[in-house]
Formats: sequence, structure tokens, C-alpha cells
Amino acid sequence: MSAVASPSPVSQDTASSWERLRANEDIQFAPVELPQQDIEALLARVTTSDSAFEWKTIPQGAATTCWAATSPELEGKGGVYCEDCHVAENDDESSAGGVRSYAIEPDIADQLWSISEQMTGESFSA
Repeated sequence: MSAVASPSPVSQDTASSWERLRANEDIQFAPVELPQQDIEALLARVTTSDSAFEWKTIPQGAATTCWAATSPELEGKGGVYCEDCHVAENDDESSAGGVRSYAIEPDIADQLWSISEQMTGESFSA
């Protein structure tokens, strides 16, 4: 198995489409991190709205990426969102973790996949 780590709900939608389109290949896509461009927005939001927020250490931040790339628990389970060395639960309310339902909606994922192919001029159909 090969694993690709990638951030954000947008990447989660992409991962869901990847899994459906490329299910016969030995490559899994598991988003695990926040995109760099969202760091400042996150910092502003959490430091003003969540007094309990604490940054992770570098090893803590890298742990989920390493886990997702090597864990036998993810064998055959690509297209999932990972956090804190586990597959995140669907949660539309908690600010403490989980993956939002819109980030794993197959129709949205397919639309994003199609737009991505149009923008890049590449087709990755199965």
C-alpha cells in the first residue's frame, strides 16, 4: 500500500473520489493535516474563540501523518480523514475534532474531482 497525506475538507472530498475511481490500485489517500494557507486563519480563530486550544509539538503534529502512511488499520480504508492517529468520527458540531459531513459527501467529492480535472487538464478516470 502507498499512502498520500493531504489536508483540508476539500482534500477529504478529493480522497473520497480517489477511492471510488482508483479502488483497484494499491494507493490510498488519507487527508491528515491543515493546509498551510489556513494556518493564519486558524490561529486567529482559535486564539480568540477557544481558550483551551494548545498547539501540538512537532512530533505530535507528525504522528498522524506517519500513522496514516504505515498503519495496517488503514489497509483498504482510503478516503478517510485521520486525526490524532485514528480515523476521525463524523461530527458536525464539535470544535475539538471529527470530520464534517460535507467533507465526506460523495456528490460534492465528485463535483470537486471533475473541477480539479478541468482545471489541471488531466483526467484520472478509472
